[in-house]
Amino acid sequence: MRMLDRRILRRIFLLASMLLIVTAVGCAQPAAQSPVLGDGLIKSASVATQSGEFQGPRDSTPDPDATTIYYTATGPHGPTIFRVPAAGGAAMALVSGAPLVDPIGIGIGSDGHQLYVADPQAGQIFTLPATGQATLTPLPGTSGSMPRGLAVANQQGQDMIYFTGKDPQDGQVAVFKLPASGAAQPTIIAKGAPLMAPDGLAVTHSGVVYVSDRSAAGSGFGRIFKIDAGTVTTLVERVRVGDPAGVALTMDETVLLISALQADQDSDQVLLVNLSTGETGSVTKGISQNQKAGGVHRARNSNVFSWADLTSGGSGRVYRIEVH
Repeated sequence: MRMLDRRILRRIFLLASMLLIVTAVGCAQPAAQSPVLGDGLIKSASVATQSGEFQGPRDSTPDPDATTIYYTATGPHGPTIFRVPAAGGAAMALVSGAPLVDPIGIGIGSDGHQLYVADPQAGQIFTLPATGQATLTPLPGTSGSMPRGLAVANQQGQDMIYFTGKDPQDGQVAVFKLPASGAAQPTIIAKGAPLMAPDGLAVTHSGVVYVSDRSAAGSGFGRIFKIDAGTVTTLVERVRVGDPAGVALTMDETVLLISALQADQDSDQVLLVNLSTGETGSVTKGISQNQKAGGVHRARNSNVFSWADLTSGGSGRVYRIEVH
C-alpha cells in the first residue's frame, strides 16, 4: 500500500510540474523589440512643398491629423507663416510682415485650432488661428523672452506651451512653460549652465523635456539634454545640430528624433536616440543632399512628422515623413 501511495504521489508531482511549465510558457510575454534606428524606421518621406513663393523654411508642424503642415519662412512680403497640404500642393500664406520680425519655432494646439509662433527678434510668442483669417496676437507672459523653439503639450486636459529663450530679468538662457492662454509670467523649468544656446524641444506626457542646445559642446557642436523635475542631464554628448535644432518624439515616446548634420560633412541627417538604451542611429535616405537642417515636429495623433530644411542658396523644402 505504501509503494502504491508513493507511485501515486510521484505521478501527482509530475503532473503538477508539467502544468506549472505549461502555464509559465503560456503566460510568458514576448520580448520587446528594440526600435529600428536607421533608414528602416522611415515608412515614407515626401516633399510637401519646395521653395518658389517662399525661401528658407525654419520650422514646421503638422496639424493633429497630419493633413496640413504649417511652417515659418520668408515670403514676398517678408517673414511669413505658411500652410500647405501634407500630401503636397501649393503653399498658402496665412500672415506676413509686422509684427513678425524673424519667426522661427512653430507649434499647434492639441485641437488644431491655434498656432503658436516663437519670434526671438520680436521678443515674444504670437498666437494666430490655424484656419480662416489669421490675426497675430502676443501671448501674455512671453514678452522679452527671446523665444526660439517651442512645443505644445496637453497635460491633464490643458495645453501647455514649453519654449526656449532668455529670462527677461537677467538675460540667462532658460527653458520655460506656461498655459496656452498665457500667464503673468512663465514658469522656469531650467536656467543657466549647462544650457548655452537651447533651441528645439520635445515634451513627454509626464513632463520630461528633451532640449537641443546648438553650442553646449563647443567647436560648432551641440548637445541634447534631458530635463526631469528640474534636473538637467546630458543625453547626447556631441552632435552637429541644425538651425533651428529641432527635436521630436515618436508616439510611444521610445525614440527621440533630432534634426542634425552629419559629423564629417555638411549633409543632413535625422539622428535617432533609443531613450531606453541610449543607442543611437540616423536617417539619411532622401535628405542627405540637403545642407541645412531645420525644425521637426510630430502630428499629435500619428507617427507623421513634418521637417523643414533650408538648403543651400536660400531655397528650401518642407517634408512629410512617416515612421513605423
